[in-house]
Amino acid sequence: MDIIFIPTLIDDPGKPGGRLRRFQSMCRKGEGYWTCKKEAEVGDLCLFWFGDRVSAVVALGIVNGQSERGSEDTRSKWYHWRNCNFRPLVWLPSPISLDQIHSDKLLMEWWQTKPFVGFPKTLLADRRVARRLLGMIAEGNPKLRQRLDG
Repeated sequence: MDIIFIPTLIDDPGKPGGRLRRFQSMCRKGEGYWTCKKEAEVGDLCLFWFGDRVSAVVALGIVNGQSERGSEDTRSKWYHWRNCNFRPLVWLPSPISLDQIHSDKLLMEWWQTKPFVGFPKTLLADRRVARRLLGMIAEGNPKLRQRLDG
């Protein structure tokens, strides 16, 4: 199982807040298709970051199927992505803000590597970062603790 950080910008060109609204709608349903890491597998846990005005880890989801592959062309911007189905897909009642990340030494060091730029990335490259983020999510969202501990 992988733990994947998925950075997303809020806005579609010409549709301010469009991506965020679409994502929130899927979270209300508890499932939906969204961008994920090309190598994602069923059972992977994904943490969703929205930048811009939100600047927070706002949701988590479990990959339960892939819908379409990214490009096989290594020059394509879609080479590192694919779309996956997430179920459950849960909006965090208490998101992890950029201020919270900046106030934690370990997470701040990780943040300086710019994980919010580009394609989805594994958090298992540094398991300490994954544990810290999941711990913060569990602490701020006690109803999700059992899912995160399991």
